[in-house]
Amino acid sequence: MADGVRGKKLKSVKVHPPTGDVREIAIRDETSLHSYMVDYDTPGTYVLTAVTTPGYYTVYTDKSGKERHAIKPKSAVLDRAEEMHLSYYSKQYAKTYVRCESSSDPFPAAVGLDLELVPARDISTLKAGDTLELSVYLDGKPYKGSGEWDATYSGYSTEFEDYFFPKSVVEGSIFKIKIPQTGRWFVRYAVKVKAEGEATALYNDMKLTATLVFEIPNERKNPETSH
Repeated sequence: MADGVRGKKLKSVKVHPPTGDVREIAIRDETSLHSYMVDYDTPGTYVLTAVTTPGYYTVYTDKSGKERHAIKPKSAVLDRAEEMHLSYYSKQYAKTYVRCESSSDPFPAAVGLDLELVPARDISTLKAGDTLELSVYLDGKPYKGSGEWDATYSGYSTEFEDYFFPKSVVEGSIFKIKIPQTGRWFVRYAVKVKAEGEATALYNDMKLTATLVFEIPNERKNPETSH
């Protein structure tokens, strides 16, 4: 996070406790990092999810030859555009897991997000050098098409979009990532769905993005002090 997020940009933030119920977080109407207290009152695996409010993103060249970026549908800029480069209707789905005292059995790998990355095993058991297998689900079913993924860990690079694993195209509903070291990892996967019918007047592609954050802990590097 390099800056605050507008409250209206977040459609929902939810906590999925091991008890099976779902707790919805009341989102503050402000621009901030939106940190909220979560009560981990039962041992087990908690799933934290967030969904953005869908929005438009259009890139075009105007009639004076200047490239423009707009968070509007293409219909709103059509009279000013000489050339349309891309027009997305964007939806984003974020997820992470928190292990409280012990893991839940069975591991709550999927919680039903429209686009979701589903680990093949309890993610808290991963160690440096292991391979993470992820299944992609779209609308509750394995996604068989083409997608693009990348991944990185905290501290790898300070440069924007400079990831340890650069963007790579994969086919089918399963892909694997070898996790070479400890740290806090971020995995991102995106698909594009062509607009149909009346939607073609607003955008060219619907872009859905799913992210997964998890931590591979390291052993303590320095002895604990007595104070």
